[in-house]
Amino acid sequence: MAKQDAVLIIGGGIAGIQAALDLAEAGSRVVLVEKEPTIGGKMSVLDKNFPTLDCSVCIEAPKMSEVEQNKNIELLTMAELESLDGETGNFKARIRQKARFVSSECTRCADCVAVCPQVSSNAFTVGMSARKAIYTPIAQSIPGAYAIDIEQCLNEPPNYLPCNRCVVACGPKCIDFSMPGEKVLEREAVSVIVSTGYDLMDASQFKAYGYGSHPDILTSYELERILTSAGPTGGDIVRPSNRHHPKNALLVLCVGSRDRRYSSYCSRFCCMYSIKHAFQMIDHGVKDVTVLYMDLRAYGKGFDEFLKRTMDAGARFVRGRPATIKPNAEGNITVRYEDTSAGRVVNEDYEMVVLATAVRPSAGLPELSKRLGIELESDGFVHSVESKGGLLHTSRPGVYVAGCASSAKDIPDSVSEAGAAAALALTHLKSRSHPKPEEAPPIQGQEIPRVGVFICHCGSNIAGVVDVEKVCRGARDLPDVAHAQTQMFSCAGNTQKEIEQVIRDKKLTRV
Repeated sequence: MAKQDAVLIIGGGIAGIQAALDLAEAGSRVVLVEKEPTIGGKMSVLDKNFPTLDCSVCIEAPKMSEVEQNKNIELLTMAELESLDGETGNFKARIRQKARFVSSECTRCADCVAVCPQVSSNAFTVGMSARKAIYTPIAQSIPGAYAIDIEQCLNEPPNYLPCNRCVVACGPKCIDFSMPGEKVLEREAVSVIVSTGYDLMDASQFKAYGYGSHPDILTSYELERILTSAGPTGGDIVRPSNRHHPKNALLVLCVGSRDRRYSSYCSRFCCMYSIKHAFQMIDHGVKDVTVLYMDLRAYGKGFDEFLKRTMDAGARFVRGRPATIKPNAEGNITVRYEDTSAGRVVNEDYEMVVLATAVRPSAGLPELSKRLGIELESDGFVHSVESKGGLLHTSRPGVYVAGCASSAKDIPDSVSEAGAAAALALTHLKSRSHPKPEEAPPIQGQEIPRVGVFICHCGSNIAGVVDVEKVCRGARDLPDVAHAQTQMFSCAGNTQKEIEQVIRDKKLTRV
């Protein structure tokens, strides 16, 4: 008999995370399967969210940490579903998980990274920076331990270890090449939620737009990595060609979207993130920013107001589409487009061009759908059936879908669907469990203030406007302050563990 209190979630982006937390809070056990070394998905590598311009990972990182700490959630990263047998209330899943070759005792001290000789392209910065063979995808990764890319590593475990520098450098001795390269796990569940997210169209398919012909023709995702404080430029907008700040930039919407040759559907959130990018570029000092659009779809809460705010900030919006985007002899980029409002063809030069590429189903979805036994739509997304709770049911009873696995949608809609899918998945549970919270030892001498001050840089988000080191020095002179320090990312799981340890070591009673 299957476990009567477990739900299987495939995909650890924001939709999978939210569904897992909602289920766990309701007393369900959760098996969360994610193919990458960390949960978080696309949201974890974004700079800001529209329309509020809140730090994206600052919102998601606490949820990521909560997933790791919740006793009702089993987190399986670097793992993929191999098969799903059974029926509603009695599913049996086979899951293949690759080894990290690093145990959970890892403190992320980076001693191993410093001695690793193997350098490769960093997929999480879209190849715009490098990483070592032993790495963590993002500063806020959950799980927090490093992972070893065994295809890049010089070692061939378990018997051929010609390098082994990381093992020698590791103080906690948590690098273990004797781990099995992969293992197959079996898990039982009463229902399943698919939340595998999305990919973006390869911009090089759009030959007329010149992607790859000039380093300053970027995709919107590449610009996002430049904007983020943890990105390759530390949040400074510079041209990849010469590291200079661009004086002008063009943002091109609907690249591959609403185009029968590529993706006939609308990618939904491209308008808003391009409006966000226009506002951010102006805020970063780019004097002339133009947005070239087909139609502007600013239909969510606060969206239209944010569009007006961006226009008021100086962004120019032109209705039209490019015919060609080409490098020119001056080292810039010439764009030929039709301004449909003015009824004329225009040739303009830009120092940076950003392409908002179409949203696509995730690359592994066709194979995953076969393993799950569910149908896909003609556009490649999961086929969803309208029933109780909306478009959350797949063609297989007991298997639900949330987020961008079924269609392009923004973060708030993905989170809403995750909660709805969790509610449906809960209807199949026969029992629930609520683990008793750990009892923390009481802090002695609470009446005596011993204050700990932890000041977050947040990359350049906070440090760009606040002298955090000066604030830290000032805090040390305040009454009752027993400890003060700065941290790069206080929301990261490993940093939170550092705070916990300092509280114990310094016997802090206030933070």
